[in-house]
Amino acid sequence: MNGLSMFDSYREARRRTFEKLTALRLRVDDWLDRHEHGSPQLLDLAELEALHAEREGAVADLEAAEKRLIEALLERRKVKVAPSADKSLSDSASVERP
Repeated sequence: MNGLSMFDSYREARRRTFEKLTALRLRVDDWLDRHEHGSPQLLDLAELEALHAEREGAVADLEAAEKRLIEALLERRKVKVAPSADKSLSDSASVERP
């Protein structure tokens, strides 16, 4: 992870996402102010749709970062189970530590 811990990496991704979302919020606020009392043209609606798509992308990036963190934490908790008399577990089964 480029020398960053998984937590630092997640924090950085979260910080970047919130910066993007704040900038997008300001741009949407500006769009709303400009078009609140008029009838937006097709080009104006395309601009709003593009802002929406950017917001969706930023949220998807954050969700991906969260998923990576959760998966890394879950992976960290797994331990291999030695073969035992319990036939319901295979040699390659994993369980979580208590």
